[in-house]
Formats: sequence, C-alpha cells, structure tokens
Amino acid sequence: DTYLDAPINRDSVSAAFDVRLTPTLQWSVDGLYQNRKVNGSLFAISLADGVDTPSPVDGSQRLSQDFTYHQTTLGTVGSERRWNIAQNWDMSLGYRRMRQTRTNYDSFLTVIDNDGNYTDDLFRWYSKQNSDAANLTFTGKLQTGNIGHELIFGTDIQSGERLNGINFGADTLGTSNLYDTVELADP
Repeated sequence: DTYLDAPINRDSVSAAFDVRLTPTLQWSVDGLYQNRKVNGSLFAISLADGVDTPSPVDGSQRLSQDFTYHQTTLGTVGSERRWNIAQNWDMSLGYRRMRQTRTNYDSFLTVIDNDGNYTDDLFRWYSKQNSDAANLTFTGKLQTGNIGHELIFGTDIQSGERLNGINFGADTLGTSNLYDTVELADP
C-alpha cells in the first residue's frame, strides 16, 4: 500500500542458471516474469492556456480516481555461451528476448482556471513492445613490452517492435478541484 491508499501489486519470478560444460565452455540462461499493477494512477496534469502554476496540493490528498490503474506485464529470457578460446582470450555469444504489454486506464487532468478547477479525462490504451538482441564479443589481454592491454570487440544486432493505441479510447469523467476533489463515476 502507498501513502495515499493506492496499492501497487507486483508479482514476479526470476531464475538464473549457469553450468560449466567443459573446462573452457560455460553456458548461462536467465529469465524474469513480472506482472505489476498500480491502482489509483494519474497520467499527467496540464495547464490550459492562460492558467498560472497552481499552489502546492496537500500531499495527503489523492487526485486520481479509485478505478484508475495501469498494468504492465513483462517477460524476458536470455542465454549466453562463453568459451575460453585461447590463453587470455574469451568469446561469448548471447541472445535475449523481451516481451512487454501495458494497459492504461489513467486520468489526465487539465487545470482550467486559476482557482484549481480541472477536467478529468480518462485515457484507455494498450501498448505492446517486443525486442530481440544477439551479440558476439571477443575479450582478451596482451602484452607489448611493459604495457598490458585489455581488448574487447564484437558486434550486436537488435530488433524491436512497438504497438501503441490498440483499443484506444477517452472519456471526460467530469470536473473537480485540486484542493477539494470529488469522486467521479467510472464510465
């Protein structure tokens, strides 16, 4: 629970394993799954044209409605193989996949006058983000006279996709005041 009675629920599980397959070859794999929901969420507050910056709001007062929230689900898994290919030289090959979805049901407040009155618009949207990455890296040490060198070089490739605005919608919930909020109906 938060100070303003807007609970944050986060469930997650993760695991990581590594194994030495041979004296010169190590393999690791890891994964994470997380589901996080923030209740009573407020996306932003903006000022209408000509409205001055308002006086501070009492910190014990929540501006968001009880039914607002945003929820994020994230899953990622990765694997890496590391070989000792020669004395003082290693090669690693890795891959990672990430998938994330986010559902928003947030209030966006627009302060419409210098008395702190605002309109509360509920924005609903669903976004999705996917990414994949792979890399190949070489690390090593060499000596030139009395000077030691540590070298690293490699390559990386990434791809990503982001989808926004799926099932997008907005409703004006009503008006309220920064210093005396009222409960508005969930549409």
